[in-house]
Amino acid sequence: MLYPDLTVREHLELVALAHGVGDGVDGRVNDLLELFGLTARGDFLPGQLSRGMRQKTQLACALVRPFLLILLDEPVVGLDPPSQQALHRILLAAKQDGAAIVLSTHQLPFAAGLADRAVVLHEGRMVAQGAYRSVVNGTIAGRLGLR
Repeated sequence: MLYPDLTVREHLELVALAHGVGDGVDGRVNDLLELFGLTARGDFLPGQLSRGMRQKTQLACALVRPFLLILLDEPVVGLDPPSQQALHRILLAAKQDGAAIVLSTHQLPFAAGLADRAVVLHEGRMVAQGAYRSVVNGTIAGRLGLR
């Protein structure tokens, strides 16, 4: 959720401070603004942003704080390819640092390299689960058009 009266930068600062990011908060905020192409829009209010820019702001808010677990639901919807690549790099680095990432996505290329395990849901029911490559390359994924 974005507050209508806070700028993009203020959103990131608020989340960072609320989660105990003390020293280095300005650097973290600036890095994420740059990474997601939001630097020029740092002083914009949410109502002045496109859907994609709001999505980037929300992702930057999720990533500005320290985390050991992050849950993301369709994080690449509305993101341009460079931002998708940046998010992939951030999540891969977090995973390598020991964070757990739970990701819901229809974008299997985005999940590749991040996911160790996969669960396939079809019409609200789990139809496959296991090692990512096995599930994605399996017959159920093929039958559902996921490959």
